[in-house]
Amino acid sequence: MIEAKPTDRYNVLKESSYSYEDDAYLLDFYAPILSLKTIGIYFALRNEAGEGDKPFSSFYLHYQVSEGEFFSSLDGLEAIGLMKTFFLKKSDSDSFSFALYSPRSPQEFLSNELLNGTLIRFTGEEYVRSLQRKYALAPLPEGYQDVSKKFMDQFQLNMSGNLYLSLSANNPLTGRKCPSISLYFDKRKFLSKIKEERPSFQESTLSKAEYVRIARYASLYAFDEETMASFLLSSRNVFNMNKEYGSRVDFHALEKLCMDNDNHEYLHRKAGKPSEMHGESGIATVIRAMDSMSSLDFLTLLQKGGKPAESDLKLINTLVVEMGLPENVTNALIFHVLKIHNNVLSSSYVEKLGASLVREGVETALDALNYLERNTKKAGKAQTKTSNKEAPKKPSPLPKEPLSQPEKETPSSKEDEDYDAILDNL
Repeated sequence: MIEAKPTDRYNVLKESSYSYEDDAYLLDFYAPILSLKTIGIYFALRNEAGEGDKPFSSFYLHYQVSEGEFFSSLDGLEAIGLMKTFFLKKSDSDSFSFALYSPRSPQEFLSNELLNGTLIRFTGEEYVRSLQRKYALAPLPEGYQDVSKKFMDQFQLNMSGNLYLSLSANNPLTGRKCPSISLYFDKRKFLSKIKEERPSFQESTLSKAEYVRIARYASLYAFDEETMASFLLSSRNVFNMNKEYGSRVDFHALEKLCMDNDNHEYLHRKAGKPSEMHGESGIATVIRAMDSMSSLDFLTLLQKGGKPAESDLKLINTLVVEMGLPENVTNALIFHVLKIHNNVLSSSYVEKLGASLVREGVETALDALNYLERNTKKAGKAQTKTSNKEAPKKPSPLPKEPLSQPEKETPSSKEDEDYDAILDNL
């Protein structure tokens, strides 16, 4: 996202029609992924559609949001297909146009493998099943005959004259419109890999819809184009040239192959012991998220739905699989390091802290956070003493007993405010 100055100007374009049900779709399907704050900014932008150019400062002041909150929300809205941003460089002040689109219907959202899978990763399968029940259509009555009137039986048209006025391509009319989601999938690499093993394969062998679904599975399971090509040719159960055009890929078999070959074992690990947290403070909310989410999903959440880097995935795999750290403790470790190192994960530093947590036998996210916070403060005090050139003191022996549960389950109010700030910034 291109950064904007408060004096730069913006306008909002409504590129789709809206229905009263759209607000429910946004809250049920999009808010769990993007956050309620992001959906609120979408509502605010939609409210300003067609009002002309305004300075960004007026938006921040009117809706009581910071510049960082605003542009962080735009990233998620763009990525999930609710808006597009257009930029024009000017000599005095730059100009932005935000094109807003309607949310996908429940049928469109849940039939999209990428969106469906992302929602499951953020909320769990049971929540998605509850949405299927909530938005299920009533079945048509069985045994009844359709006696509805046909068009020509009702309307008798005068066939003289021009009966159809074609629409101008320059002035499209309002309607339901959802832009495609941008994916990092290079079809040329995919085809090149396939042709290495099967030279007769042509781009036209698969339909456009099949290419789109393959790209969605690649994004959902973090596989590159070459890997997806090898999956496609691995078995006739996945790809069968003899089948009808448009149905040559068995996507149930392809999805199973993706799941079976997912080498990130931490996706299927147990979460560990839950922390006894109560209340709605910032730290309580964070710890409940640590306890309920896999490490992949938790890091994805911290990145506003952005795909974690491969190096971060390998780091999580090392912590959970190789070192045996519970996932909720891993989540606490990731959160702590991002907090104190300006959102940067250093593998060597994280692994060193992870080894300490393993040796201490820490099993809950709350214990992990308290342990890491105490050691950070100790390290800070030691550094201060060294800088003041004081005589070194003999280190005290390590405690023989395991760490006891702190008397207070939550940090001080000042620390709680810090966690709230981190939640806003990540």
